[in-house]
Amino acid sequence: MSRGAPRLLLGYLAGITAVITLAPFRFAPAAAPQLSWRVDPGDVLGNVLLFLPLGFLFRAAVRSAAARRPLAAFASGAAASVAFETAQLFLPGRFPSPVDVLANGAGAGLGAFAHERVESRLDAGLVRVLALELPLMNLVYLLVPLLWLDGLAAGGEAGRLVLAPLLGLVGGLVIVAIWRHHLGGLVGRTPAALAALAGCWYAVGAFPGLARRPGLLLAGTVVIALIVWLAAGRPAVTARDRRFELPTLRRVWPLLGGYLLLSALWPLPWTAREWHGAWGLLALGDMPGVVPMLRALEYLAAFTLLGYTVAEARGRLVEPPGRLALWVAAVCLAAAAVLEGLRGFHPAHGASGLAWLLAGAAGLYGGFIYRRQLATVRALLAGSRA
Repeated sequence: MSRGAPRLLLGYLAGITAVITLAPFRFAPAAAPQLSWRVDPGDVLGNVLLFLPLGFLFRAAVRSAAARRPLAAFASGAAASVAFETAQLFLPGRFPSPVDVLANGAGAGLGAFAHERVESRLDAGLVRVLALELPLMNLVYLLVPLLWLDGLAAGGEAGRLVLAPLLGLVGGLVIVAIWRHHLGGLVGRTPAALAALAGCWYAVGAFPGLARRPGLLLAGTVVIALIVWLAAGRPAVTARDRRFELPTLRRVWPLLGGYLLLSALWPLPWTAREWHGAWGLLALGDMPGVVPMLRALEYLAAFTLLGYTVAEARGRLVEPPGRLALWVAAVCLAAAAVLEGLRGFHPAHGASGLAWLLAGAAGLYGGFIYRRQLATVRALLAGSRA
């Protein structure tokens, strides 16, 4: 099996993890090194959850039997964490922590262990889907870093965390669609088990918001699990529908569009002022804080997700890659133009030409991930027919 798409997703998650860990990148010559041995249960759990998806994808991406062992994922996660913690020596006010290294390594190891359990105990059809051979499944993975960023980018505005359930519902709709149309006749699992899985997925992604609004995280987890349980409990699809992706995407787009609009124009409500804008990223300025950087990254991550869905919607058309790229870029740039136009009237933002261009680039990256995954699927189909 090609490992292209898992590797792209792994690199994407690792890059976002690096930004979360090292923002705002104000490096300075290191003074006397100091280590932090403080053990905070919440921080430890957060670090474990942060690396858990990385470990899951790591095992899906590597080939050799030795590299697929959970111990190898633990070592790789710990090594990446050591690199991040070493870089923090050059960030004033930050202290490297061996506790964080162990927690990050443990998270990666647990993620790989979870993948191993799935592979050894569940139906082969489910394993193939979780290994990303079904392109729609990628949306569930792409939503995880976006949920992380949503929780971290809220900063002191705990009310902004109300946006996370919109992303949770997107993932819930995708999980239910895959269950009903692709796995219902293959896997001897109950709707309640699927609901628990969806709830755990959302809780892992939305965990950064736990300290600010624990009730909202719990309520969102329960609501998403309940919706998945009710939808999965409907009469089973009698035959696999291999064209269910587009109807699913049509249900997803309003939620994703609502999230993009609300997150781009937060805080709400606001009174329009005279339109203003610039080519640069106005919110960052010369000395950006952590929260503005995370919000800018969140904005771009949402467009990566949008670009992937646009490419997925055209996936069954036989067209050159260049034409697909033009479609993805056109949709993402049009959506970004609308948002930047509205942000120009927002007193806390302002339109940005660079943000508009970066949104188009982020959307193209999402389309590129899809193309790589589509190539994997076509190779598998060709091999099965040979």
